[in-house]
Amino acid sequence: MRPPKRSRSDSEDVEQPFLDDATPPSSPPLQRRDRWRTQTKAALAILLLTLLFLLAMLLPPPVSRSDSRLQRSNNTLIPIPVFTGVNDDEDTGNWTLALPASPLTPGAMARTCAAVHHRSHLHRGYYYVDPKFVDPTAGAAGNGSLTYSLAAGGWGLAESLLEVFSAYGLAVHEGRRFALDDSGWRWGAWSDYFSSSSSSSERRVEVGLPCPRSAHRLAVSHATRTFVFGHEFTDQFENPTKAGSLRQDGIFALMRSGVEGMFRLRADLRVQVERRKKELARELGEGAWVGVHVRRGDWKPRTWKWRNEPGGVPLDVVADIAAELSGGRGRVVVMSDDPTVPGAPQLAGSIPAVESGMHGVLEGGWSRAGFEGLTVDERRFVGRRFLVEMAVVAELAGEGTEGGVVCAAGSATCRLLAVLVGWENSILAQRWRDVDGGLGWSGVDW
Repeated sequence: MRPPKRSRSDSEDVEQPFLDDATPPSSPPLQRRDRWRTQTKAALAILLLTLLFLLAMLLPPPVSRSDSRLQRSNNTLIPIPVFTGVNDDEDTGNWTLALPASPLTPGAMARTCAAVHHRSHLHRGYYYVDPKFVDPTAGAAGNGSLTYSLAAGGWGLAESLLEVFSAYGLAVHEGRRFALDDSGWRWGAWSDYFSSSSSSSERRVEVGLPCPRSAHRLAVSHATRTFVFGHEFTDQFENPTKAGSLRQDGIFALMRSGVEGMFRLRADLRVQVERRKKELARELGEGAWVGVHVRRGDWKPRTWKWRNEPGGVPLDVVADIAAELSGGRGRVVVMSDDPTVPGAPQLAGSIPAVESGMHGVLEGGWSRAGFEGLTVDERRFVGRRFLVEMAVVAELAGEGTEGGVVCAAGSATCRLLAVLVGWENSILAQRWRDVDGGLGWSGVDW
């Protein structure tokens, strides 16, 4: 049976149930006018919000005449660093920072630098000196000091070492005294790994300022690496007339200075390095040494197509470059954070740089989550084994005029290996090969 046909009045009642029959519909001109008003109001509101946002970005942070300080106090920080005026005359524009009574925490250092750099939105050179800044650390003899704090530094050991060696080299370049503060370091104490005479640095830690960089006593940490080793640093020390890794000769030289001054393993670790080198020479016989580093764990390659691969850079790619570098007759030693890598079929014929002892400690490779779960003794074990492994690979790969290192430059360990092998062998002789995109060597990740 067909449904009854609706009348015109029934249809109108269904389609317009909320219209008052006594109210005539709006005319098209009125509707267009109302729509234009609504759109205009919305556009004005968006414009006003945009202007307010830009104004907030351009205004400098509040200036206080107080003597407030950012300092360590049971991990409780005053959240915002303040500028302390040095002259009651507002027209001078002079400014300073209150010198803290004790070293700032890394978080406070970062916030202080952010506030200092917010004062000027202009791009300045690395060695620009603000004539309006009154340095509370000035007045002491000499060219000042640079103290690097390892507290709450990067999670990776190689990452921390890259920054320490760069800071040391920068201090030497600027004629500053260098000091290392290892309190609060996640990996323990510096002396757990390196000899007490690792450098000519003073162990006495001076309280300094993290910014501006012209401060007589400068404090540096992982938290302030962007301000110390960032864009302006690169502009200052890069060689603009070169391309690729060759552009980095100035930055490489600073880091190499740090390696020569501070990379001196403890005597017991040095014994392990020499013993392992002799064992490998007996076992592998003659030929060029090729050191292979494979990073696993939570690391991601630079090359996009491999970023989501479970093993990162494929081992067959690594093996092909190693064979090319050795001419097919090399002695290949492998270091990896994953103890299963040296026995992989793609690397058949190779041998671990150090006999594996990592099973049950960091299965599947190094990761931040896994590292956080380690005890102090386990962290120390991992760190010492890593340094012995790195020294073995770097020293063997740097021998003679053949062989070299194969690794992924996105890894801090890979870039540190290049510095240990040296500029001439790694870069000029092209015996350091990047298997991850071929972008070449770079310094601190900032």
